[in-house]
Amino acid sequence: MPFAPFVGVNHHGQSILLGCGLLCSEDTNSFVWLFKSWLRCMSNRPPEGIVTDQCKAMKKAIKLVFPITRHRWCLWHIMKKIPKKLQSYATYKDIKRQLKQVVYNSDSVDNFVYGWERMITTFSLHTNEWLSSLYEERHRWVPCYLRNSFWAGMSTTQRSESMNAFFDGYINSHTTLQEFVKQYDHALQHKTEKETQADFTSLNTTLPCGSQSLIERQFQKHYTHAKFTEIQSELGGKINCFVDGVVVHDNLSLYKVMEDSIHNEIREERTFMVTFQRDTMDVNCSCLLFEFRGIICRHCVCVLAQERVTEVPAKYILTRWCKSVRKKHTYIRATYNNKEKDPHIERYDNLMKTFGNIAEIVCESVHMTQLLVDNLSSFINKHGLQISSSPYVDNNSHIQEQHLYDSNIGHDVDTTTNTVQIQRPKSVKRKG
Repeated sequence: MPFAPFVGVNHHGQSILLGCGLLCSEDTNSFVWLFKSWLRCMSNRPPEGIVTDQCKAMKKAIKLVFPITRHRWCLWHIMKKIPKKLQSYATYKDIKRQLKQVVYNSDSVDNFVYGWERMITTFSLHTNEWLSSLYEERHRWVPCYLRNSFWAGMSTTQRSESMNAFFDGYINSHTTLQEFVKQYDHALQHKTEKETQADFTSLNTTLPCGSQSLIERQFQKHYTHAKFTEIQSELGGKINCFVDGVVVHDNLSLYKVMEDSIHNEIREERTFMVTFQRDTMDVNCSCLLFEFRGIICRHCVCVLAQERVTEVPAKYILTRWCKSVRKKHTYIRATYNNKEKDPHIERYDNLMKTFGNIAEIVCESVHMTQLLVDNLSSFINKHGLQISSSPYVDNNSHIQEQHLYDSNIGHDVDTTTNTVQIQRPKSVKRKG
């Protein structure tokens, strides 16, 4: 049977399984059923973004079930088709080089359109149906059309591919449905243990700073090791950036930042425009790395240093990358954990039963309901507890990373991502 995984990203940048489905076929109706079933388990909150290959049946189903979700195509799947689609041209090597240049290096939509049209004209590709169809759907796969939205850094379904490879260690074409359920649990347990180990490491050890930057220390305090390492990479990359000009208008400064890099042993110099608002300390770069990956870029860091800023505003420290992120799903019993290993699960169960019994009685009276709420508020304030206003939205509005497990629906809920990948199903045969 086709096995379709939903894959997301946790606060360590690790791939996590948000659910999966076993399908009878790969037509639109099957995907509509799959997406609707998954959506119910997600408290009817659709993802903000979804990455798939160019499967037409999936595209139709996503439009029906997730009409407001941003849907992008896997860039890798498209680019790997270049040899098959274009190798017959005598100037294939030049076409391939120019196509990659236009796709990967276009800083804006206008630059992409101009570069694409010039490529089509130069190599007389007007009649190529594949390129024409790609251009019509360019908003689904070309990076410059998508970088201004948060995708947790995902532009391909590589995480889904790796998740398929991960499951190859547990299931194969001869796995029965009964064995599948057991092996699926083993796989989830392995993933959970890996995340728990990363949590422990981030909370109990400290990665050293590579500089005397107070901004670096700011991220060191809050971010998981994996994400702090990404921040350090940007801070280190600042050495290759320099300010080539600035225009100041009242509280707004527009910087021209140049970055040197070496690609294929050839030195390249790229230009980025960075705006800085002095009263709010907002900083935005044309590379859109923060908007796309949630990581502040080296060009912004360069400008902040120029402006003598020693601490970034809280908006640039995303809750979804923090080591202290609260994972509510870990308090709910799952088939792969037990109260001996996780005593907080037993405490959580007991509290939920107590709260449930109290709620059944108190809800009959408006006065008693308000009295209970007031007493709980006093308890929260007295002990300095921080309770989020919504279980599905973090402080940065990057919402919902939720997990689904078919045999125990609803046990696994978290709050740290809003983008998922759906891999075109791989076949798992059914026996018996």
